[in-house]
Amino acid sequence: MTATGKGCVYLQTSLKYNIFPKKEEFPFALGVQTLPQTCEGPKAHTTFQVSLNVSYTGNRPASNMAIVDVKMVSGFIPLKPTVKMLERSDDVSRTEVSNNHVLIYLDKVTNQTLSLSFTVLQDIPVRDLQPAIVKVYDYYETDEFAIAEYNAPCSKDQGNE
Repeated sequence: MTATGKGCVYLQTSLKYNIFPKKEEFPFALGVQTLPQTCEGPKAHTTFQVSLNVSYTGNRPASNMAIVDVKMVSGFIPLKPTVKMLERSDDVSRTEVSNNHVLIYLDKVTNQTLSLSFTVLQDIPVRDLQPAIVKVYDYYETDEFAIAEYNAPCSKDQGNE
């Protein structure tokens, strides 16, 4: 920094960068699968189920309220009735579908594995699909989180235009 002239100046700098944490550092266990797992069947290119397994492995007996943020694979949208059906679970307080994300609000997460799933549909055909990110985090302790990724069952198939 260089300055000339008269007056007062306040300068502050900050350097930030992201390092993907090691799996054993996550205070949540997060598993994501797609069903079907292969590209077999007539609907495998256009619809599949996202299945999530979440549990808390941190220092406390349970997390605070937690949010599972599921980003959609490019070209896919969630089937809203299947997302709303998650609210029937005692552990899910509410769900939201916004832009290309599904947000699932959990009252708390314990060491007991919680299984959740919903269906996604292809809205727009996309080639060379890349994995999408799923993140679970404590609403009040946002540094407590876990990240996983998933891909569409037919993501390696180039003929799904």
